[in-house]
Amino acid sequence: MPQYRYDPPLDKLGPHDSQLIELLDGRSPIARAAWQPLAAVPGACQLLWAEVIPELRRRGNGSLVLGEVMRQAKLHARSTGRPLRRMMLLIPQPDVIGRAWLAKNGFLHVNTLNDLGAGGEVLVMIRTFS
Repeated sequence: MPQYRYDPPLDKLGPHDSQLIELLDGRSPIARAAWQPLAAVPGACQLLWAEVIPELRRRGNGSLVLGEVMRQAKLHARSTGRPLRRMMLLIPQPDVIGRAWLAKNGFLHVNTLNDLGAGGEVLVMIRTFS
């Protein structure tokens, strides 16, 4: 059973705070992700970033920590009286591996923002929950 560390714990997460979730191997984090509720859009949240230590990539650890982000976001939305409807994120267009991983995890490319990031285009990706 995967073990996670949360900062802050869900019951301490304010409407404008972000939560860091770490997937642990013993006491050491092997994958991490951060997300935040979108206070102005009830039922929506934003995945801020996700990473896996290089030597443990392509083993499902990123999907494990992303799944835990979604679980925490759903619990948080439910605590506000609304279901989680959407999770969104921005990703640089050149990040082909990241985009493929997100697509595998149910995210769709819905818009492209030009000249926003240092590398040019940034993609808006969304996952919808029913």
